[in-house]
Amino acid sequence: MIIKLILSIIINIFLSQVAFALTKEDVIKKYFSNKKLELAEGIWSEIGTRYTDDFKVLPKVEILITKTLEGYQIIYIHHPKLKSGTLGPMLRKETESYFQGKSYLYYPDGSKKSCDMSLVVTLVSALMECDDGTWNIGYNFQKVWPKK
Repeated sequence: MIIKLILSIIINIFLSQVAFALTKEDVIKKYFSNKKLELAEGIWSEIGTRYTDDFKVLPKVEILITKTLEGYQIIYIHHPKLKSGTLGPMLRKETESYFQGKSYLYYPDGSKKSCDMSLVVTLVSALMECDDGTWNIGYNFQKVWPKK
């Protein structure tokens, strides 16, 4: 019981530190300093414009991808439905440029539904898709850091 309490406190402290708004400089220093980066690692910004059902422009999604012991962690820097610093899906590496995992689709009514996520990366671009069996949503990203 005490171990669960201690683990809960440690996790909450970690998540509260991540939950503050992240800047690119914070991200680079925290996740990428003194580290040789793999192809998918870095900061990615959405390309293009997406709209709500009532034609309002949605803010661009910006993510960071970093390698961890468990896989490749997505952390949201900017997302229309999530706070900056929210941990996204953990992806597993299938090939040098293809990753898979589980995530969520967020609907305009505030609901969310589990989806299968795939990510394909190149040196400068990425395509992320999420399919919940009914909807398939794709995001096109460009790498904003590091520049190759």
